Amino acid sequence: MQVRTLAMAGMALVAACASGPPKPRMVGDAPELGARLVISDSVSPPRQVTVEVAQPSSAVLVYVVPGQGASLVYPADTLHSARLTEGAHVVSPEFPKLLSASAARAARDSARRGGAMPGERDPRAARSAPAVMPPQVIVPQGFLMLIATRASLDPAAIARRLQGTSIPGVDDEALNAVGKLVRSTANVVAPWAGVALPVKLPTQPDARRAPSRSSSRR
Repeated sequence: MQVRTLAMAGMALVAACASGPPKPRMVGDAPELGARLVISDSVSPPRQVTVEVAQPSSAVLVYVVPGQGASLVYPADTLHSARLTEGAHVVSPEFPKLLSASAARAARDSARRGGAMPGERDPRAARSAPAVMPPQVIVPQGFLMLIATRASLDPAAIARRLQGTSIPGVDDEALNAVGKLVRSTANVVAPWAGVALPVKLPTQPDARRAPSRSSSRR
C-alpha cells in the first residue's frame, strides 16, 4: 500500500512539473546580452511582458508562426525607438488580429480579385507598403520572440521586411530565420540574442455562427 501511495505521489509530481511554465527557446550567438522574456499576465494573448537585457541593447518583440510568417508586435508604434537600457522593462505588445474562418475566405477571395493575398508583397505598392501588417490569415498558435542586439534597429524597417516573408516550418529554424532577418536590417553585422515563448491568439468569432438577435424569443 505504501509503495502504491509513493508511486501515485511521484506521478502527481511529474504531472505538476509537466504542466509548469514553458521552457524558453534560446537562439542567437550573443548569450552575453542576457536576453530574458517573462510573460507577466495569464490572459491570451498577454497584455504585458517583461523584457530584460544585461547590456544596453536594441530590442524588439516579434510574433512568429513557423511555416507561415511573423509580425512585429513591439514597438507597436514603429516610430518609437527600439533602444533599451540595461535591466528589466515592462512593455505591452500589440498582436495581429486573426480572422475567423469565413472572414479569412472572404479576405482571400477579395485579395485574389485584387491581385494580391493578405500579407503578400505587391511589387506595385512596394514603396507605399504600410509599416504595420494588416490582419493576418494565420493560425493562432505561435511564439512571442524577443530579439536583442547591440546594433541599432529600425522598427519600421523590420515591420516592412517581415511583411509577406515566409519562414521555415520547424520551430527552431523559424526562430533562427526571423532573428537573422531582424538583425539584417541593421547597418552593421552584430551578434544577437533571441528568446521565445509559446503564445496563443484567439480568433474572431465566425459571424455566421453567432446567435442572431432576431431569432431570439420575444
